[in-house]
Amino acid sequence: MNSTTGPSAGMRPRPAEDDAATLAVLAPLVDPMATRATIAERTLLRALAGHCHAPIAGHALADESGVVRLMGRVYTPDGSVVLSSELTGDTPEAVGRGVAGDLIAQGANELLAVSRRT
Repeated sequence: MNSTTGPSAGMRPRPAEDDAATLAVLAPLVDPMATRATIAERTLLRALAGHCHAPIAGHALADESGVVRLMGRVYTPDGSVVLSSELTGDTPEAVGRGVAGDLIAQGANELLAVSRRT
């Protein structure tokens, strides 16, 4: 099962860089691995022009060394066709774009066009 990739995934506050007090309070809440995974997932969604009704799934994991693994899927609205791709790499943005590019090469844009009309 893949999770959906949405705008609230991995929300993180962005205080001013010179706001040391707020940065100190928030520091224990920051998870660098979750941040890297979320960046890969959001890059996938953005590259596919995903929206609230788009049948796109993405799940990324990052390890302590910084390597990110992203699994992505695009479905037809009825689930009868599923496109899948997976990529591992050091740069979350490149991993997200790579998975999106592979899904597009498999026909993701055509599948997603259907969801944009419904």
